[in-house]
Amino acid sequence: MNKKIESALNILGIRPYRQQSCYSLNDAQRNLQGRTHYVDNDTLKGFRARVLNAHLSHDGLVYWIIESVGNKPFEGKANKRFIAFDVFGDVISDREQWHTTSKAAEKEKNAFLESFDAEKHTENRLLERAKRDAENAQAVFNAILES
Repeated sequence: MNKKIESALNILGIRPYRQQSCYSLNDAQRNLQGRTHYVDNDTLKGFRARVLNAHLSHDGLVYWIIESVGNKPFEGKANKRFIAFDVFGDVISDREQWHTTSKAAEKEKNAFLESFDAEKHTENRLLERAKRDAENAQAVFNAILES
């Protein structure tokens, strides 16, 4: 990860993902806690989902999981999928790609991670957030100073 991105993330108090457990579910829950509810126990239970595999990628800017979902609508056989999250906890992969085997989901994962430019994505998201925050700060100044 380049120093500019690392510095900007530190300013915002956002930490890159890091391995926190050798068990996929525990690692996913610890890394995604506070960023998304995707792998919280209640969410997994509600969707009858299990985390089969999970890990970080791209110097901690991406976290991915392979999941099995018990109640996939429309087709009972294809219930495995790959999901990737950016450092902010937002899903960045296609959640509509379903597979019948974990091996097929892994193949999709490998292709996605190979082609994804995590630094550019993160840089764009940081700039969007900074612009939005600056606009909000200006609106506060205007509201206070116009009174």
